[in-house]
Amino acid sequence: MKLSSYLNPKFIVTELEAGNIKEAIALLIENMARHSTKIAENEAELTETTLRRENEISTCVGNGIAIPHGRIPNFEDLMVAVGVLKAPVEMEIASSGKKDRVKLVFLILSDVLKNKNILKLMSGVSKLALQHPETLHKLKEETNPKEI
Repeated sequence: MKLSSYLNPKFIVTELEAGNIKEAIALLIENMARHSTKIAENEAELTETTLRRENEISTCVGNGIAIPHGRIPNFEDLMVAVGVLKAPVEMEIASSGKKDRVKLVFLILSDVLKNKNILKLMSGVSKLALQHPETLHKLKEETNPKEI
C-alpha cells in the first residue's frame, strides 16, 4: 500500500488558512465534499467523528505533522486529504506533553472496519517523516497540489 496511491490532487489544499487543527479538519472535509458526493453525503458525520477523535487524543505525531482520522459505519472507502497550512498551528504531540508546530495535515476518512488500512497509512506518513526528511521539508513548502 503506497501512500501516493491514495492521494488525489483535488483533496490537497496548499496554503490552507486555519487557526487550529479543528478548523483545518473542517476545511479539508469541506473541500473533499466539493469534489466527492460520497463525502458530501456524509460530511456532517465525518466532521463530527473526526473532531471527536481529535478531542480524545491529539493526532500530532511530531515533525510538523498531524494525522487526524475519522471513521463512520458503511462508508466502505478510504480517502486521504492533505493540507499544507499557510501558518503552522501549535499542537501537543500525542500524550507526550510536548508541543509541535504543525504545518502538514494528512486527514484519513474511512469505514469503521478499516483499522488496519488506517494504521498502514499512518505508518507510511511516519516513515516519510523519519526516513525522508528532505521530502517532508519539500511537502511543507509546496504550493502546487499536483506536485505533492
